[in-house]
Amino acid sequence: MDLQEVRFVGLDLAKRLFSVQLQSEDGRNLGTRSLTRDELQPFFASLPPSVVAMEACAGAAYWCELFASQGHTPLPLHARAVARLRMGPKNDKKDAALILLAAHLPGARAVLVKSRDQLAALSLHRMRELVLRQEVACGGQLMGFLFEMGCVRWKTIADLRRATDEELDEEVRSMPSDMQFSIRSSFARLRAAHAENVATWKALQRWHASHPRSLVLGAIPGVGFGAASALAASIPDPPPWTSGRSFSAYLGLVPCQRSSGDIIRLGHIGRGGDQYLRRALFLASRSAAMRCFRMKEGPASLVSLLDRKHFFVAVTAHAARIARTSCQMLIDGTEFEETAAWHSAPFDGKRHTASGGATKRCTKVDPEPHMEP
Repeated sequence: MDLQEVRFVGLDLAKRLFSVQLQSEDGRNLGTRSLTRDELQPFFASLPPSVVAMEACAGAAYWCELFASQGHTPLPLHARAVARLRMGPKNDKKDAALILLAAHLPGARAVLVKSRDQLAALSLHRMRELVLRQEVACGGQLMGFLFEMGCVRWKTIADLRRATDEELDEEVRSMPSDMQFSIRSSFARLRAAHAENVATWKALQRWHASHPRSLVLGAIPGVGFGAASALAASIPDPPPWTSGRSFSAYLGLVPCQRSSGDIIRLGHIGRGGDQYLRRALFLASRSAAMRCFRMKEGPASLVSLLDRKHFFVAVTAHAARIARTSCQMLIDGTEFEETAAWHSAPFDGKRHTASGGATKRCTKVDPEPHMEP
């Protein structure tokens, strides 16, 4: 087998033993190999520049960076693109062949490859998400323990987190010893989780302050450093999209189509792409909407949506606008400009609840007089 004929490679990633499917430019199968982790890098260094297809899983970013440095073209594919081709039993050699087949299918698109710096920032976001869940779970359990013993001194988890050791000892003094141990242990874990949450949040603030792309995105009204850093860490430089609308569709912030012929049917939002980033934009949009209710003013586009649509429909639409604006800024390399859609406009503060679109304003009408025949 002449390795100089190789132009396409299907790679099944693993921890120690990797399966490789080789293919020539005219589609001929050049065989399959099983390589250990130590043998993989020298083997690809001996190959001519090729397209290396793989599943986008843990470790894919490392191998994409390594193969790109050797002159290859990495092509990380979504796992669903490979799973839909699998029929019958599963093994590593078969997976490598299916990965190579999926790379040749029309419409095969690579998953975005992030740099080490972007992965580091996203690791802070994932850590904060985990620690926040732990803090909420621990606080809820601790509140339940106290309620079981008749203690209602603290109404919320935030109040409980600010409690001192002396106040806690005063409440648990008359409780059974085992319950005292459970409450004190839960209280210590709650404090530790909150401290770790604060430390992670400060690390994200430092990352945001040291990266120009994140600072540029943070200038968009309603986008704090959390959403800005998530956007900057998720969007490659330069962005692979031709417009901000393409990025909004990639995130699944546009309606799904169930169209046929000349009949256009639009359903719920697609919910594709990065779930964490979509949620971060939604929370930023919801914060901007709540500010409209407090301040009685807000961006003109958001005010118009809140005046006509259900609250969460308006919030989702504004999140899509934030996504379009942020990506377009990175594509053009410009800073935020306040267009007519972002100008401040007054808001009456009325909340509409019709989920199907605009709410009809109900006015009291006198009944028609009874007509005698």
